[in-house]
Amino acid sequence: DWSAGQLLCSVTDNGPGIALADQQRLFQAFERGAQHEGRQDGSGLGLAISLKLAETMQGKLELESDVGKGCHALLSVPAPEVERRQPQDDALLPPTADQQTRRPAVILICDDDQDMRAIHEYYLGRAGYEVLIASDGQTAVDKAMAERPDLVLLDINTPGLSGVEAAEALRRQGFAAPIVALTASDASKLNPELFAERLRKPLRMPELLETLNALLQDSTYEA
Repeated sequence: DWSAGQLLCSVTDNGPGIALADQQRLFQAFERGAQHEGRQDGSGLGLAISLKLAETMQGKLELESDVGKGCHALLSVPAPEVERRQPQDDALLPPTADQQTRRPAVILICDDDQDMRAIHEYYLGRAGYEVLIASDGQTAVDKAMAERPDLVLLDINTPGLSGVEAAEALRRQGFAAPIVALTASDASKLNPELFAERLRKPLRMPELLETLNALLQDSTYEA
């Protein structure tokens, strides 16, 4: 809950409860509750870490409990309301009319990050492209040679066959359509003979769509 500038988190259980004499002690590192029959799990660090995190955020962590009646913990952290602002970042705005594909095209996307694949698939689909998906370099090579997409988007850091190795394999097998490298490292270090474009991640969707349109209009490439 949020109330009067405080973020409130309440947790209640119906366990065996904690005696009043033990409650403060349990917020110290490596302290645990009174021994019961059988093995006692845990390192005794959870409450100590939780209390330290709460205090670091200028908040409080309070505990109420009675033996046999369970526990109630309340975390309160200052969270003042701020002025609402419209987001200025256009990285995820829907494609504009001039960003739509200018001709039918199939794009193969290779990225091991499921969220990135979903974002690319969504925006490229909205822009009018047909999309193929691969989560690793070898699958990208196999799909590219079988389906002959008009362009390949290739993440450089992929499991197994890296993006660079996948691009080299495609070129050796005669794949001539443009390959676009996506990398979080220095894109300028990638071989321009392998990649038609080298884009730095995190990627802005308008930049990607403009790049695709430019490359797909270039008659130099024949798949």
